[in-house]
Amino acid sequence: MNAKTMIRVLAVGAVLTFGSAAWAQTARPPHIMVLFDTSGSMLLNLAGTAFTGGDGSSSPAPGGELCCPGWDGESSRMFIAKDVLREVVWSVGEDEVVFGLASYQQTEGAPWGQCSEVFPGYCAPSGGPTSCNTWWDSTYCPSNETMPMPYTAGDCSTAALDGGSILVRYTDSSPPADILEWVDTHEAWRGYAGGTVVNRELRADGFTPLAGATLTLESYFAGLAGASAPCEQFAVILTDGGQSPQCDNHGFAEDAAAALEARGVTVYVIAFAISDSDPAALDTMDWMAIYGGTEFARRANSRDQLRAAFAEIIEDAIQVEVCNNYDDDCDGLTDEDLYRPCSTA
Repeated sequence: MNAKTMIRVLAVGAVLTFGSAAWAQTARPPHIMVLFDTSGSMLLNLAGTAFTGGDGSSSPAPGGELCCPGWDGESSRMFIAKDVLREVVWSVGEDEVVFGLASYQQTEGAPWGQCSEVFPGYCAPSGGPTSCNTWWDSTYCPSNETMPMPYTAGDCSTAALDGGSILVRYTDSSPPADILEWVDTHEAWRGYAGGTVVNRELRADGFTPLAGATLTLESYFAGLAGASAPCEQFAVILTDGGQSPQCDNHGFAEDAAAALEARGVTVYVIAFAISDSDPAALDTMDWMAIYGGTEFARRANSRDQLRAAFAEIIEDAIQVEVCNNYDDDCDGLTDEDLYRPCSTA
């Protein structure tokens, strides 16, 4: 059986399963850098009809306040996308794929303020209580103590604030834990009012700097070279919308995808929770995929569709040896581990 046929997405509630001895000896597994949308709209529900007030997180902040569950946070795009990414990273062996993680540009650990001022996007009145700040303070922050806003976004006002942040970089032995701490719905700080973060978490705040963030990936991949570089390089751009008009310092997202592809990086785009009523955004996603070498954007409007999109991408990324006088799986051997005799003479 071809190894790729063993990749499958099971029924609702199950996990993704990947694995085969056909690539078990891979010396330099493919590298997939996931650009995760951290814009404020990720706090919407999948249908885009209401804010959820949070992202389903359940960790106490430094002063003991419960940070960011929201009134319907487990229905947020942020919670669902993090949950699926967590499943994917857990399910794929380190010797099969090495993942990296990037987000839209954010600054860690500032500012500090009163509880109701900390996460304005996490406490939007649409779809929630009439007085959001009163609800937030009385429910999660009764003492209204000072606490950090862990991740604040750039405002795209300059090119320097219109880009992405590389959170987990490629190494041959990047442990899954490096990514999982960003998507485990927990955040921990050592100290208080200026303490050190010890368990980070993806948060939704700010605009969608799609071109700038994609060019951040291009610069990142430009730095991967030499014998220790990944055999094959892929970028997965997960976004719930097109580029914000405020974030045009770096031009069109399609051109940024083309620059990334010119680096030898295959670009996949997942159009997450984007309705057919937004054809302009879907058109942008498709053109990014076309310029990135993958023909079309993968649509994902549910948890299962998002799982399926990742499974398809990983199936494409994992290289399997075939009879062609070429080291397909980058293990230093040519045409090995085949099930039939091979001749390329």
